[in-house]
Amino acid sequence: MNRYRQATIQIIFGSLFFAYPVVAQDRATISPRGTTSLNARINRAQVQVMIRTTIINSSHVLFPSEFIPGAKEVSIVSNVRIAVDGKPISVPRSVFLDLFDPHEALLQFDKGRFVLRIDSGDASNAGFVLVYFDAKGVSQRMIYSALTPEKPSEDTRYFFTVLEDK
Repeated sequence: MNRYRQATIQIIFGSLFFAYPVVAQDRATISPRGTTSLNARINRAQVQVMIRTTIINSSHVLFPSEFIPGAKEVSIVSNVRIAVDGKPISVPRSVFLDLFDPHEALLQFDKGRFVLRIDSGDASNAGFVLVYFDAKGVSQRMIYSALTPEKPSEDTRYFFTVLEDK
């Protein structure tokens, strides 16, 4: 290969790295109890997610007995914190409060938004939630069943409103 062709190829590939930012993702196994962290540099932003889980027994008010009859305890997501470039964003409790038996989380970038995926449950209760957010806050939550992963069973939208003192 001559030097001209080699230099041209290097320039083309080099310019692609500047035109298209490197997209990284992070995947983690979620502990049944404790805090799981995900960190990734995505589209020139540093994103940190902390997922806190705890184990509750069958007498707890949040226990999902209709989904797992006969179980004595279950792991639930008790808190999710998200920060973009070190600045925390608001995460509504409805994003995570009904998630039980979480086992894996994935942080990625899709169509201009950050996406947090949490896989939870097992057997017929298996599914995943997609939480869409940006530096301003959470904008959408979609829940999917593992039985029909191509179609969401829930789609919740969140809107940012500013209250002004007049």
